[in-house]
Amino acid sequence: MRIICPIDLGEASLNAINFAANIIQKTNGFLTLLHLEPGLPAMETEDFATDEMLQTKAAAIAQIENICEETEKSFGISCDALVRKAEMDDIVKIATKKEYDLLVMGTDGTSGLGDYLFGSNTSNIMEDCDIPILSVPSDYYDTVQKHIVFASEHKKGEKASIMQLVGYAQHVGARVTVLHVAHGSIVEDVNLIKDFRASISKQFGTSVDVKFKQVKGSGVEEALKEYIRKKDVDLLAMLTYHHNFFYNLFHESLSKKMTLLAQLPIMVFHQ
Repeated sequence: MRIICPIDLGEASLNAINFAANIIQKTNGFLTLLHLEPGLPAMETEDFATDEMLQTKAAAIAQIENICEETEKSFGISCDALVRKAEMDDIVKIATKKEYDLLVMGTDGTSGLGDYLFGSNTSNIMEDCDIPILSVPSDYYDTVQKHIVFASEHKKGEKASIMQLVGYAQHVGARVTVLHVAHGSIVEDVNLIKDFRASISKQFGTSVDVKFKQVKGSGVEEALKEYIRKKDVDLLAMLTYHHNFFYNLFHESLSKKMTLLAQLPIMVFHQ
């Protein structure tokens, strides 16, 4: 697995490095630390860069490379460092060009890089990002992932994301629950679940630990929070696309509405 982890040297991003490095340990993969430094020259050539800009770039590179070396030694993994000009869209461009599998982002839910990804400007990243984005709250320090919940709307378009998630869960040693919050009476979509199960068994075998559950609730977020509290969930995953519930959540003020973002790592797939 190849992970890219954008960092701004704040507490949230440094905690994200710890989370990402633990994943790399389990997957025998590769970690890239990406730092977007204000004031760096935008052009590829540095012919027109001032001495001050070049010094800023050199200092940033030295700092990030030092963090990268410490990460390699502490976790026994492979890691490299990239320093780029301060444009958030570069995250998607770099991740896509270099074919990363996962983008891990530290967030406090209110400011900085995390706010850009999971706040009012989410569409700038989410709509162009073909890889899952994993947000890690700044004060979430438990890197063990035993139970992952995929918040489902019971739609066929979720299958590709569920398959990706099951593959990830196998790497980190976690079980998966595909959870659907039903309004009113609970009615299972038997054929859809049967199709999901068949696809999972075909690709991963019958030994994978994936369960399909439904709960009744008037509010999706509150029902998810209650299930997470009772079932010791370590990571919440969801698929966002235009006009679905989770997409709308990510396009409103998360500091007011999506309190789950501040409580638990969340992996977001986009369609």
